[in-house]
Amino acid sequence: MIEYKLINEELAIKHSNEIKQYFKELLDHVNMPKTQEEIEELYYNMVKFIKDNTAYIVGAIENEKLLGFIWSYKREVNKEERYHVNYFFVNAQYRKQGIGKELMNRVIKNARENGAKAVELIVLADNKGAVEFYKKQEFINEKMYLVKGI
Repeated sequence: MIEYKLINEELAIKHSNEIKQYFKELLDHVNMPKTQEEIEELYYNMVKFIKDNTAYIVGAIENEKLLGFIWSYKREVNKEERYHVNYFFVNAQYRKQGIGKELMNRVIKNARENGAKAVELIVLADNKGAVEFYKKQEFINEKMYLVKGI
């Protein structure tokens, strides 16, 4: 049975190898490969934000295995409180089973309970699976980020 748990420092340490592997897979998938040192720094920052209580991170855990996680934090945009989803990953073996939806619902519930008016995130346009998932979760395109190579 899958349990959804708030990732505290103890759980982050217990699942450190899985978290680092998921960071690597996620960043490779969006063509932003990182060195092992950069992955370590990302993990270190995650733990730091857990310790100072500025991150809201939920993990899906089954039989002591971390199946995925969502990392969000509160921020203000145009005088509106929002939660920003910083990293969101579900192990490929466990996708399309409702895990991502439940993780996102946990963030939305927490954001609502803490006075936020929206949950936001950034997704690459060519990440079709993620875009489809977010549309099913009723996210809308609020802005466009355009780039011109020179």
